[in-house]
Amino acid sequence: MQKQNESINDFVVTMNINFYAYLMYFPIRSRLYFKRPDKVKIVFLNMPEFLRGYEKQFKAIVPTETLKKKYRCKVVGKETIGEKTHYVLKMTPLEEGNLKQVHMWVHSEIFIPSRMFLTYKDKSTIEVENEFVSSDGVYVIKKQKIDFNLTSLSAKSIVTYSDYRVNKGIPDSFFQEKKKEKK
Repeated sequence: MQKQNESINDFVVTMNINFYAYLMYFPIRSRLYFKRPDKVKIVFLNMPEFLRGYEKQFKAIVPTETLKKKYRCKVVGKETIGEKTHYVLKMTPLEEGNLKQVHMWVHSEIFIPSRMFLTYKDKSTIEVENEFVSSDGVYVIKKQKIDFNLTSLSAKSIVTYSDYRVNKGIPDSFFQEKKKEKK
């Protein structure tokens, strides 16, 4: 997967998240920043109060460079999705936590994940379906459909990605957590 978009060193993209929970609709707007090899930051421009604390669930991007560092990966088969062959990966986290395993379907020609199914120890699941588009010789996410079946929340989300800015030189310092000042 890494070789497909190796010309991308960093990017920022606007994410419009349409979040459906509790029979209500919540539009969330954010910006996702990525820098190789493994830096990811999401800045939420608005976030409903009841979702505070779930921000990490929105980090749907998994830099491919981190897969070998964070997961035990194994190809467990091939499946056809929409007339395209996909490799099926089973990934188990190397570090202890609530995430039990991830199944990922990777397009066999462009080596981009089309689908992910995350299973947690507390029986929660998250299912992600990705749509991609080729832009200037690289593949980028255009749209995601996400089903959250968490122990405390069942919800759906449709995320559209727009205004990609690639290789603009995001400084490492941007990704560092700001320390809270004591008063």
